[in-house]
Amino acid sequence: MSLTLRPDQVADLAYLIANPKTLLLHDPAVGKTPTVCVLMQYCWQDEGIGTAWVMPKSLLAKNKEELLRWTVFTEEEICILDGTPAQIKTQVKSGAKVFLMGYRRFTLSWRDLPAYCRCLVGDEIHLNGWGGHKSQNTAALYAATKSQFTRYVPMTGTLVSGRLDTAYPSIHVIEPRYYGNYWGFYNFHVVEDWDGNIVGWRNEWKLKEIFRRHGLRRTFASIYGEEAVVFQNELCFMSDKHRTMYDKFKELAYLELDRAYPVDADGCHS
Repeated sequence: MSLTLRPDQVADLAYLIANPKTLLLHDPAVGKTPTVCVLMQYCWQDEGIGTAWVMPKSLLAKNKEELLRWTVFTEEEICILDGTPAQIKTQVKSGAKVFLMGYRRFTLSWRDLPAYCRCLVGDEIHLNGWGGHKSQNTAALYAATKSQFTRYVPMTGTLVSGRLDTAYPSIHVIEPRYYGNYWGFYNFHVVEDWDGNIVGWRNEWKLKEIFRRHGLRRTFASIYGEEAVVFQNELCFMSDKHRTMYDKFKELAYLELDRAYPVDADGCHS
């Protein structure tokens, strides 16, 4: 079966080719994976470079299948880097054009990858990947992109995950001059209390501008259109403690309750 990228994916591919270090920030299910698969084929056929594709281990088999569906790569040209030290040693010498691996495996083995591997793609980087400046995984990212990898494509719809500084590692790899180092980022964006604890964040406008300059972002609605919201009401049992807290939240206007579904005699509420 022949698969074809959508026009928006073709536009994304052209942008990734022209910009070797780019944030891919689309919503889930928008179609990031087919685009990066074709990018990897372009890298090999047109630039002669291989790819290290790093991801949560649960995605290894699925993403290998995606590569086989969207590219001309064969089974022998795609290698999942996983197993015992002896198996890893054999796998890195397999001559594969794309190496798939988990984040911990990349941290341990990126120096052993062939020199022709110079494209680095990270899938769901906010999931124990490269979202913390001080982690061992992020230290490996910094070292690898300084010495070997010339292309970098982080894939996530959640680059900012709870804290603004989860975006710092990828920004630093793409253009370190925005902040110089982590403490430059920290001082510009963090709000501390008198004891030095983080109590808030500021200057979000700068991150938005960086994402605009160096990122691709498409929402689910922009590709598939707005979807109607369908509410499904279900009855649930409340204990006395649940009912007390529920009524308290209602009184304090913490909850918006639909009066069309009153409490039943047995303590149930929709």
